[in-house]
Amino acid sequence: MRTPKIEALNRCINWLNEYIKNTSTSATSKYNLVSSTKLIISKINKLEIKPLDNYEIDSNGWLSGFTDADGKFSINIHKRTNKNSTRVQLYYRLEVNQNYHKEDSEGNKISFFPILFKIGLFLGVTIYSRSRLINDKIYYSFIVMSHNK
Repeated sequence: MRTPKIEALNRCINWLNEYIKNTSTSATSKYNLVSSTKLIISKINKLEIKPLDNYEIDSNGWLSGFTDADGKFSINIHKRTNKNSTRVQLYYRLEVNQNYHKEDSEGNKISFFPILFKIGLFLGVTIYSRSRLINDKIYYSFIVMSHNK
């Protein structure tokens, strides 16, 4: 994982590891589980927390997963008015909030800009900033758009 969301994943892993530890010891278990469930849980290995993924953007499937969550591909087909031909345009768009909803240990907002900057460099495009007003609340986001690459 490359984004501030790794914090939520790490909390989930810690919770799961603690749950496995607590349910596998019957004397200290606060969970009322049947013995077959305890047996299954006792066979689960502790999950390892891994560091941020700093490999090149195109070295693994990370970008496709990130796009699946927050991006889109589209194909537009236009008939050209002056010519007897058709134009096909390919688009990639990724839009994410400017800041993660949690703060870092010093109380600062954590920005998604560093990862969007890397994606923009990889695609050779500029990162745009957008603000929009919805129901009297302003939302800020970063956008990466690429076409016909």
